[in-house]
Amino acid sequence: MPCVISGARHAAETLPSVDSDNFEGARAAVEHLVSRGRRQVATITGRLEVYGAQRRWTATAPRVSAAGLAPDERLIAPADFTEEGGARAMRDLLARRPGLDAVFVASDVMAAGARQVLREADRRIPEDVALIGFDDSVVARHMHPALTSVRQPIEEMGRRMAQLLLDEIAGRAPGDERPSVVLPTELVVRDSS
Repeated sequence: MPCVISGARHAAETLPSVDSDNFEGARAAVEHLVSRGRRQVATITGRLEVYGAQRRWTATAPRVSAAGLAPDERLIAPADFTEEGGARAMRDLLARRPGLDAVFVASDVMAAGARQVLREADRRIPEDVALIGFDDSVVARHMHPALTSVRQPIEEMGRRMAQLLLDEIAGRAPGDERPSVVLPTELVVRDSS
């Protein structure tokens, strides 16, 4: 049956897929935080069995190291792509590293939960803690302060998926290479960073 998936499930995906560049998007987010003078950059990951979440997470440590900052496991907290998961992870991070001054969160929804915990802890965004999400969803634009976020080209991803599916339906010969399309992301800087 012809199919195309949104986002590869692993590095050696065999099905045609379309994804955004999760690695470069996360790298750009952390680089932005470091360029703004942030020295204790925390990360709230998504579920690491999800390949896109793995890519976002693996981009952060090398960037922190390249900036001359020591990697610190206490600045990494796993979550589950929910607002509640983001809040739990933010509480854990603040308990372990109360002096953290930046957080890269692997989704805007989790960033909303993290923001609530930061407010409850009387930490001002961005003065005390800069905050960046991923997806550039409606959540990012309507948060206060507006959330800096990594934009995924959702419409273009949909177009490419439809075209790949039409190509599959048109009957590619067995053994043809299965296309894997990775589209660039864009860091959208707003008031939270």
